[in-house]
Amino acid sequence: MSKKILSTILIVAGVVALGLLLLYAEPKAGESAKGKDVSSNQASQLTADLSAYDFGTISMKNGKVTKSFKVYNSQSSPVLVTKVYTSCMCTDALLKIDEKLYGPFGMLAHGATPLVNQEIKPNQEASIDVTFDPNAHGPAGVGVIEREVSVEQATGGKLTLNIKANVTP
Repeated sequence: MSKKILSTILIVAGVVALGLLLLYAEPKAGESAKGKDVSSNQASQLTADLSAYDFGTISMKNGKVTKSFKVYNSQSSPVLVTKVYTSCMCTDALLKIDEKLYGPFGMLAHGATPLVNQEIKPNQEASIDVTFDPNAHGPAGVGVIEREVSVEQATGGKLTLNIKANVTP
């Protein structure tokens, strides 16, 4: 192989590697990246009765399980919920404010993530109903699972709710 062809191959490989590095590199704090969800590290203005729930051992043959988390706004001003999303397509979430349901909300990057844009008033309680489908991953989806639901606020705060289960056939 000639030196000219080898040089061209090495240059092309270097450009491709640099492009991939730039495409998948995480942005630095305060920066934004096209196509990436960049959240701040601000504390949530909302609190929940539980931050995590363990369903224990559940069977695929019994189907979906749901846990309702109570969410509170103990602030003196309304909290605008902008997004609700889950960490996996096997999990979805419904937001309930004043008997009105919003959602279901699923995993980011699996279809459009609709904006919620609903206020939770001062001293108001809402709920997030989290549903896990143990059959979503098929027969290979047995064992311990851990999933998250994120509730983002307009201020940049994010409340994270966690579920866990040991899935059996």
